[in-house]
Amino acid sequence: MDEPLITAKALAVKLGEHRVSAIENELSVVCRKLPPEERLEIVVQLMKKNVRAAAVIAARAQLPTQQQLSLLHLILEQGQTNTIKAMVSEVFAHRMSAEVFLLHLNERREQFSTGVHFAAYYFLGARTMNLETRLALRALLENTKPKP
Repeated sequence: MDEPLITAKALAVKLGEHRVSAIENELSVVCRKLPPEERLEIVVQLMKKNVRAAAVIAARAQLPTQQQLSLLHLILEQGQTNTIKAMVSEVFAHRMSAEVFLLHLNERREQFSTGVHFAAYYFLGARTMNLETRLALRALLENTKPKP
């Protein structure tokens, strides 16, 4: 019963060490068979070793919105700009609606202002959206600008 999870963890370890497209493809297929919580677990495990590979797997594993929001919360909490850039560009810009993304950033703006600033910045550059949402993201970007 735990065989797909064990396989996915082993593949994530291999992919963390060497980013090979065949391993990436195999891990994507295995991840889609897992429950959403375990998919997120694999992405977080891989994120510790290789952020770009984790972003690709997160996008291809078809994470449900709740797991995407959990992942967004995690990367905002960490505040690492490279992680934020990879996840926002590869996952959230393509898999999450701009309104949901903006709502979640607004909820976290006081708690993780630096992470919210960079997430808004990379999201603005990664996709097109309606004018109202774009203006709200720009305002959020200005309001969360890190102090020198």
